[in-house]
Amino acid sequence: MNERPLLVAAALLLWGWQSGHFHVALPLAVVFEARPFLHRRLELHEPDFQRIADVTSVLFLALVFIGFSDDAVGGIYRILEWMPAVLAPLLVGQRYSVGGAIPLSALFASLRRTRGTVLEHVPRFADLTRPYVIVCLIAASVGSKTSDAFLLAAFTLLVGMLAPPRWSRRSLLPWTLCVLAALGAGLATRSGLYQLQGQVELWVMRWMQDSFVASVSPNQAFTAIGMLGRLKFSDRVRLRLETDGELAGPLLLRESTYEEFRHGTWRNTDSTMSAIDPYGDGHRWRLAEPPAHVMRAVITAPVKNDPEAIPVPQGACGLASTDILGLQRHYGSALLADARPGYVRYEVEFGGELRGEPDPRPGDLTVPEAYRSVLSRVSAELGVLPGNDDGRLKAIETFFRQNFSYSLVQRGRGPWTQPLNEFLLHRRSGHCEYFATATALLLRQLGIPARYAVGYSVSEYSPLEGSYVARQRDAHAWVVAHVGGAWRVVDTTPATWRAEEDAASSPLLAFTDIKAWLGYRWSKVRASGAGLRAALPWMLPPLLALLLWRLRGTGRAGARRRASGPASIPMRGADSEFYALVDRLSRRHAPPRDGETLRAWLHRLPSADQAEIKRLAALLDLHNRHRFDPRGLSPSERARLQLAASLPRG
Repeated sequence: MNERPLLVAAALLLWGWQSGHFHVALPLAVVFEARPFLHRRLELHEPDFQRIADVTSVLFLALVFIGFSDDAVGGIYRILEWMPAVLAPLLVGQRYSVGGAIPLSALFASLRRTRGTVLEHVPRFADLTRPYVIVCLIAASVGSKTSDAFLLAAFTLLVGMLAPPRWSRRSLLPWTLCVLAALGAGLATRSGLYQLQGQVELWVMRWMQDSFVASVSPNQAFTAIGMLGRLKFSDRVRLRLETDGELAGPLLLRESTYEEFRHGTWRNTDSTMSAIDPYGDGHRWRLAEPPAHVMRAVITAPVKNDPEAIPVPQGACGLASTDILGLQRHYGSALLADARPGYVRYEVEFGGELRGEPDPRPGDLTVPEAYRSVLSRVSAELGVLPGNDDGRLKAIETFFRQNFSYSLVQRGRGPWTQPLNEFLLHRRSGHCEYFATATALLLRQLGIPARYAVGYSVSEYSPLEGSYVARQRDAHAWVVAHVGGAWRVVDTTPATWRAEEDAASSPLLAFTDIKAWLGYRWSKVRASGAGLRAALPWMLPPLLALLLWRLRGTGRAGARRRASGPASIPMRGADSEFYALVDRLSRRHAPPRDGETLRAWLHRLPSADQAEIKRLAALLDLHNRHRFDPRGLSPSERARLQLAASLPRG
């Protein structure tokens, strides 16, 4: 084992500095680097290493469970962040063992079942030092303190790990030039790679949401804050809305609200749900006291899970649906419907004010430590604020309206920037998630309870559908703030956001809309129970057209065949002389029976001795090869078949 002094310790300390787990990294570094001063070694055998590996596997599975339970897709970052601590038992066992290496059977369970069958040239042991250093670097890069200093430290660590143990004049200069070239390439491409990473993360997140999630989770909502490049959202129709008349303006349909912001994700710390009792026929629910003037809308939305959050207008006070079996209210104000997977149609009554909202909670005033200094600077930029909450709210709305713009394109200078801080202080351009998050935190900084809300903004009328539609790109984020003793909608995103989204739509929008409409209509046919009988009128015209086209093609093909006359397909091997031999033997003796093979027939020929049977069997083999073998017969074999088969049987 070719050791590098202090290599593992340096990697661990870099990880501890970046991730904030220095209290874990320092003891591990001491344990790893104390080995030269401790002369006693442990007699560890393969079963011992296998037990250590099994314990490590259990720790890793526990980390995966905790990471994805707390942060869902974002849990991958927590898993990577703690990998050095999880893998530490393996490296400790290696460094303090007599052999100083890990048997491969500890790392690969398949090798435990192949004792004695492993090839001799395959090494049975491995040194995990360098892989562990790489794991530490990856875990350190997940931290939020990434900077030029981190880049330099990581590069120095890699150079120290890859440097050859011995130098010569001839090798020093080329190696140094390669190192400098690698450093230059890293500096030149880091911003592009970071943008690519952000774009891939966004694609994966959106794909998962489009493919597996019909609505947002009431426990957490992912954002694209920090993603670089152009955001591209799907044009797919997500829900349909019918009203008695035209909408006076965009209608916000809310799915849920959230109270805690961390690592680009909003979440609720409490997942408590309470059932809402129906009344009347069992398919009506009272959500809040109705206002004097009640508006109504009929919404059709897809449901994949049970229960699932359904979007409702702000200030919803009543809901009715025969598709919904039960209704629950989440701690984050989301309405979760118990319904069969498919499209759910429900009527909602709503008014102009937010009704039935819970009282402000302590979490509605919490500001993350990483943003307090920046929010203080922005608060100072607002100037002297009025003493009441209403005046402060208007000052914040004016601040965003006069100093910020909407953009789907985010350009960054590297992974070390705090994207939300960059948005507030320098860039001042972003999408709705930036505006809603910054507004919620700024309101809290000024002492006003606020929550992050997500849902859809509906304003597009579709003549094809005969209703208003909301697409995936109409997903929107805003804020609900507790001002003057009541909750109020606060949307600081510039009104130009919808025009920006429409301009980025696909040129094939009309075709995708027709496809979506046909799929929606077919789903209603299936849900009605009519099935194939109801769909038959739609299927008959294309089926008849296909039948006529096929009949027309058949007639033309038949005419061409008749004009060209009968066609014969030559059989391969038809020129074999063995057929003439079979014909002569059949006239002299009995011909082969129906279904009898030629080989069996040769063996039952009368007065045929063993030598003759062998000669005929050899000729039969040549005959079969001439017929079926793609390579055919060689010239000598072909001549042998011609000569031997043509000779009379003696």
